[in-house]
Amino acid sequence: MRSDVIGFRDARCHRMSQEKFEKIHLSVVLEEAANHQISFLNNVNQYPELYEPAFLKRTLYRYEILWLPLASKHDFIPAPLDIEWVWHCHMLAPLAYAEDCDRIVGKLVNHALYSEQVRQNKLQKSRELWTKAYPNEPFDIPPNSDDPCPEYKSQLSYDIVAAAARQRVFLYQVSLPHYTDYRFLKQAIIRYKKYLHLKQKNPATFLVPCYDIDLIWHSHQLHPISYQKDTKKLFNRVFNHDDTVNDRSPNSKLSLSDIETRNLWIKTYNETFSMYGAMYRGEPPERKLYKITKENLSRISAKHAMFVVEKVSIQNIPEEVRKFNLALKLFQGSDYLCTKHLNGPNIEWEGKALMKHDVSTHKNCYLTITLYKKVGLTCCGNNVSLGTTMFDFWKTIHFASEGQSFSETLLLDEAPQISVQIKGYFTNPVSTACNFTVEVRPYKKFTLPTQIEQMWGPVPLPHLPNDVQNVSFVGEHLLHDTMKINQFTCRIIHCTQLLMSVIQVYYHEKLAVVAHLIDLDQLPASTQLAYPESYPCFTPSSGERALLVKNHTGDWAIIIGKWAGLKKGVPGIPGTRTTKGVKGVKGSPGHLAVSIFYLHKKSIKKFSIPYERKNYELNIYPLLANLFSGHINIKLDDKLEVAEHIAVAFAVGLLHVLCQPHPKGWNPQLAAVSSQNSAKISQEFVPSENMVLVQAGGYHVDTPSNYYYSQNNVSCMSAGCGCGDLGISDLGCIDGSGGCGGCGGCGGCGGCGGCGGCGGGCGGGCGGCGG
Repeated sequence: MRSDVIGFRDARCHRMSQEKFEKIHLSVVLEEAANHQISFLNNVNQYPELYEPAFLKRTLYRYEILWLPLASKHDFIPAPLDIEWVWHCHMLAPLAYAEDCDRIVGKLVNHALYSEQVRQNKLQKSRELWTKAYPNEPFDIPPNSDDPCPEYKSQLSYDIVAAAARQRVFLYQVSLPHYTDYRFLKQAIIRYKKYLHLKQKNPATFLVPCYDIDLIWHSHQLHPISYQKDTKKLFNRVFNHDDTVNDRSPNSKLSLSDIETRNLWIKTYNETFSMYGAMYRGEPPERKLYKITKENLSRISAKHAMFVVEKVSIQNIPEEVRKFNLALKLFQGSDYLCTKHLNGPNIEWEGKALMKHDVSTHKNCYLTITLYKKVGLTCCGNNVSLGTTMFDFWKTIHFASEGQSFSETLLLDEAPQISVQIKGYFTNPVSTACNFTVEVRPYKKFTLPTQIEQMWGPVPLPHLPNDVQNVSFVGEHLLHDTMKINQFTCRIIHCTQLLMSVIQVYYHEKLAVVAHLIDLDQLPASTQLAYPESYPCFTPSSGERALLVKNHTGDWAIIIGKWAGLKKGVPGIPGTRTTKGVKGVKGSPGHLAVSIFYLHKKSIKKFSIPYERKNYELNIYPLLANLFSGHINIKLDDKLEVAEHIAVAFAVGLLHVLCQPHPKGWNPQLAAVSSQNSAKISQEFVPSENMVLVQAGGYHVDTPSNYYYSQNNVSCMSAGCGCGDLGISDLGCIDGSGGCGGCGGCGGCGGCGGCGGCGGGCGGGCGGCGG
């Protein structure tokens, strides 16, 4: 058959499918419901006890024996948090939920999602109804309650305990901020309708969704009567949701269904199924990393205290020394703070504060005491030093947990028979900041197995073919505190085969923070969002790269960097007798522009590091870091986020490495020569090879940089992550020729490889649920 006829038929089928899914009407405001669902799940996630089997079993009794009978008599009343959570999990198995409700209370119990404010208002009515029906049973039970569960035989046909664990994983997949963006959710609703239409066309096929679709699907199911009505209209039955399929191995049901779903989707809609920002993100990282304590930081932070001298005495002054004075000078490093002169003939001086001054242990703190002999006439005589001694109290204050008194007897260096006794105290030391100097150590080559999480930390990695070794460059850099003690280690891993870079921050031997590259599998393109300036997103055409920072609470921040301001110089044209000369245009090496999205605080900081002005300082409170010298200062507050801000400092150095443009033929092992050659052309260059945090970031080794992408034809579309109705023109891709940076954004291999649980690595697979 002629290809033009086939093409015509395909286009006609696509148009018919478009018309059919657009006619699907759903009786729930799903955009609003999705926002309410995410808000509720975030609330649940604040209480880890809600995932514990023992607590869930206690709640199951309250839900099954007490709540369902009450809710069956009063539509749309919200439940206390523990019961609402179990109810939520139960409704996501719509067939089991309907059967269980019918068996227990004789009808389908309805439910609705509310905003947190509306939910709290409606809970008052629920509390009144509960108290009236069950006066001896508390309405609210604290999540940490250890009350025993009454003996009873459950009639539920669904494993709620296992479902709760799966929903914890689901929340992590949809927890990034763009899942609340208006435009992203509108597109997700369209894709959900397409998913329903695809199921209509393929009723016997197990179809798996991406996470944007699954979020909308869940939101629909959490309105059970509407869901039953809508899906019966579409399928003549209730469309079941099965999230128990989690085996992601090759040839598993999930893996094969993922492939079939993708093929059917592109055949039906002429677009790829996977979607930027909607793919599998790996397992939740909460509680996998070490939580640094206040006591940990107290031992390494600079302290502020009041240093007070109350009494000074001197012994064994020679008899011939009749006129003398003692000079007490207080220093902090090389900085002079204050002086106190004590005059003879007294040999003992006492007062509440002979000397009093604030000191900080970010530099060496010490007191010098010099004995001067007065010679000559009173009006024009001289002071001659008889000797000096020093009281070094720096370490005493630095390691003290509370204020304390001191009493020291010191000998003069040039007259050891003369001694000075000094007494006083310092106030309770207050931790103010952590100061570190980075020691860069050389990178080494290793083969790191991807399946061993201890090697990488909580980092989703793609699966490589069996015949491909993931050769990685690993650098372990030391952070020394003001006492020159190694307190933190920053380990950086680069693997071009995996297209992955990882930052690991260790407090001694404990892994506290991880940052790793993420791409369009986890983040959307800016064109997918109504408010791209408010959410972390990618514009690959500008060469952006992104790192996700994780701590013990989970995702902490997303850092996006790009190279901006690069301008090629234009040589001048000399004048002649008949023509006027043309002045040349000075080029610019450009600079690194960075955006940090703090996920818990829901705040954004944007800044540039003005390399053009020879400024290499990163100053974003509470972090002050110098990329050139490698000095890092982090002011302390009640959040204790020192390891996190260490990761930020190294992340900026790493983004410099990944984003900096280079001329064709540039070699990282010959980076110093390349930079100098570039300088001859542009007359300005960034001294990357001399910048400590850039060296630490891997400037001299092979990295999955934009330059690597351009030289190895790694496309920003290569991850296999589709863009639905978006076109490639919406995303762009940097050419990279002439060293302008390669493609931005996508890391090529996706987040997890293989199949995801309710999703899929971008270019790996979708769905750990389906129907």
